[in-house]
Amino acid sequence: MTQDCTLARWAAALALAGTFACSGGDDGDDDGAPLLDAGAGQVDAFLGDAAVVDCTGDHRESEDGSNNPFGADNQNGTAEGTGLSLAAGSRAGFTICGQIDPRQATDLVADYDAFEFTVDGEAPVNLRIELVAASGAYDQLGLHLFRVQDGLPVPLATGPYRNGYALIAGKVVDPGTYWVGALGWPPAPDGPIGYAISVVENRLSCPRAEAAPTYMEIHDGLDNRGNDTVAVGRPPVLTAAETDAPEETNLTLEPDEVRLVAGTSAVVTDVPEDSYLDRDAYALATGPSTTELELRLSWDDGDVDLDLYLFEAGRPDHDYSVALGTSPGGNLDEVLTLNVDPGRSYWLWVAAFDDTMQGGATDLPRDYGVTLCPREHAPALPASR
Repeated sequence: MTQDCTLARWAAALALAGTFACSGGDDGDDDGAPLLDAGAGQVDAFLGDAAVVDCTGDHRESEDGSNNPFGADNQNGTAEGTGLSLAAGSRAGFTICGQIDPRQATDLVADYDAFEFTVDGEAPVNLRIELVAASGAYDQLGLHLFRVQDGLPVPLATGPYRNGYALIAGKVVDPGTYWVGALGWPPAPDGPIGYAISVVENRLSCPRAEAAPTYMEIHDGLDNRGNDTVAVGRPPVLTAAETDAPEETNLTLEPDEVRLVAGTSAVVTDVPEDSYLDRDAYALATGPSTTELELRLSWDDGDVDLDLYLFEAGRPDHDYSVALGTSPGGNLDEVLTLNVDPGRSYWLWVAAFDDTMQGGATDLPRDYGVTLCPREHAPALPASR
């Protein structure tokens, strides 16, 4: 998806899926394996000559006219079965090949393709899902993940298309049935655009930084409101205070250089603009080759719910973390992995959610740290058959 995509577009994507929904720098153990490698040992799920694309994927789309479960009448489509699965400890993963076909276009989408797969075993799996298209001329693409519960798909995450790929990573899911969806936005391309979706166990790791903070919060003011900057509503907006500004960290995030931003979520009251208490914003930038960023928000145990966002600097309506959510890590950590634009300025935003009515978010002040792991990543399509 292009950079000028707004929050409204992704809200529309979730609304499209919601018809069926019942509810809303350390490479670690990656071993350098290409994420879109066809992978030996997988069973080719396509039968005969029914495939509509030509690639070395483990499943090739064969039901392009009926694999949109979110069509206008909600009756003519269903996710295409692949027979593919993934389990904790699996190293192969699998690849699905398809196409955005303008002949399937509607008023809402250029094409929508959904594919069903399963997560097997008894242990949760940390997923990494990528979508790469064959043509750079059409990048109005998106990636969706659903869990199927009681026969109905529940939206889990979306990944916009930036810098040549869409990404959903760090999402920890339980065993069960899932759909992965490839979305093309209007206007439709002139002809079919091939793509590949890679589904693997996420082996990239960004552990808590143990060194001294690269930057420490110092400009929150006597009232702990000096760096609030953004009120996270629908959509996020700048706060009303004219003196409110993010702290300038002077950090440029270069691949494989881990950084740590530390601060304190303070005790504040009377925050009318959203449902958060002390909000803290920090200005930073990505380097010229940084295309992916993993963020880990860590804090000591306590009765408090801290949340993490990443906005384009000066543009809270350009929320890079929109619809991705955070995945819980160890010791209450929250982890967010997303593809970012190189050479761009961002606002990192941390705040304690005000759920005092439910008896939570009372154990403040609370120190926290955000570990930042930037990467350079450029996935490629699998070869033709």
